[in-house]
Order: sequence, then structure tokens, then C-alpha cells
Amino acid sequence: MTGERHNGTRRSHRRATISSGMLPSKSKILEGHGLKKSKDWKYFCVVVPGQEDLGGNLRHGDTNAITPTLWRYLIDRFAIRTLLDVGCGEGHAVEFFRRLGVIAHGFDGLERNVRNARHPIALHDLTKSPYIYPCDMTLCVEMVEHLDKAHLPNLLTTLINAPVVVMTHGLPGQPGHHHVNNRPSAYWIEKLGHCGYLLSEENIAFRKIAIREVPDCYFGRSGLVFLKKSELPPARARRRQAGRAA
Repeated sequence: MTGERHNGTRRSHRRATISSGMLPSKSKILEGHGLKKSKDWKYFCVVVPGQEDLGGNLRHGDTNAITPTLWRYLIDRFAIRTLLDVGCGEGHAVEFFRRLGVIAHGFDGLERNVRNARHPIALHDLTKSPYIYPCDMTLCVEMVEHLDKAHLPNLLTTLINAPVVVMTHGLPGQPGHHHVNNRPSAYWIEKLGHCGYLLSEENIAFRKIAIREVPDCYFGRSGLVFLKKSELPPARARRRQAGRAA
């Protein structure tokens, strides 16, 4: 009985930690796999000196960035047929969506990632220009914090290629390679709001789906799903327009 209470306490503490957004840093994750202790972790970090603004990632993908159950749910929920992965690393998500029948495309700023990609992706630098690729959904996992706010227009223009925007972001104080724009969720809700998007009313449910499968996932901490607002005018204006048309 004591053991059951102890385990329950540990689970409760873990849930509290997740809900408060205190996920382990990438170095802690690596240490948990025995990589940092052996100093082998450096062989799995993809960073390019002099190109810090292009961010970095883990070779062979980052477990905490991958939430298959949530992604499948989003495909069904929003009838996703085409997708753009913004800052896709080596394209693991692109390949995952492709296997599910989605026409998936992605780009990254680091040439090494493009050459090592699991599925062909494009090379593009968002500090130079936005990336135009109209689609049903854009996906952007743990990338926005690497890009200086001076390039925010390019980022936002890229994200709004689709009516559904799925993203995660670095939180204030979150450590990491070239984290220059760590912000609370309210910041991104405001920025996407100016672009005509609203946070989905199902966002908490989406986070729960992700956490259930991957307790330490980035989406569980900062995941946001934005939906493009209807372009229809207010009801009064519609009635006025209909009256004119009649």
C-alpha cells in the first residue's frame, strides 16, 4: 500500500511538472540516455558555427518533438491533405505525414539537414525571405525561438500559408542553442491574431493527447493550434449585401 501511494505521488508530481511547463532541457534529455556522461552527445547535435541564427537540432530526430498520435488526430480532425513543416530538421515529421498519405513538404536552413533528410526537403533561410507554399496545415516545432524578432514578418508569412497552424515555442528562461526569442504563449497568440488567426478552443485537448503519448513532449508544454478566422463579413453586413443584391 505504501508503494502504491509513493508511485501515485510520483505520477502526480510528474503531471504537475508537465502542466507547469517545466520540461527537462535538451542536455538533461541527453544525460538521461547516457549520452552526455559519455560525451557522445556532441556527435548528435547539428549546429553550424557562424550560422547560429539557423538554430540546431539532434541528428536522427528529437523524441520530444514527435507526437504521432496527435498528428494523426489533427489529420482527421481538420481533413489535412497537404502540409508544410517549417524548420523541419532532417524531415522526420515530413516522412511520417507522407506515409499517412499527406502531401508533405518541409524546409530547413542548414544544408547538413537537407543532405541527411529522411525525405527530400528544401534549403531555405527565413532571415532572407518567407517561404511560400500554400497548404492545409503548417507545422513548426521548436524553431521560432531561434529566429530573431527582426525576421518575424518572414516567419509569420510562412506560418500562414495554411488555415491551420500548429506550433511549439521556447518559453522565457528556457535554455538552448541560440534561443533569442523565448516568449510566453500570449505573445504568439497576439502575433497570429494580427494575421487573422485564433487559438483553437480545443487546444487544451490537443495538449492532453500529446502528453498521454509523450509525457515530456514540447507540444505538451507550449503547443498551440491556430485556426484562420472566417473571412465572411459580420451578419449585419451580410444582410445589407444581400439586400443590395436583391
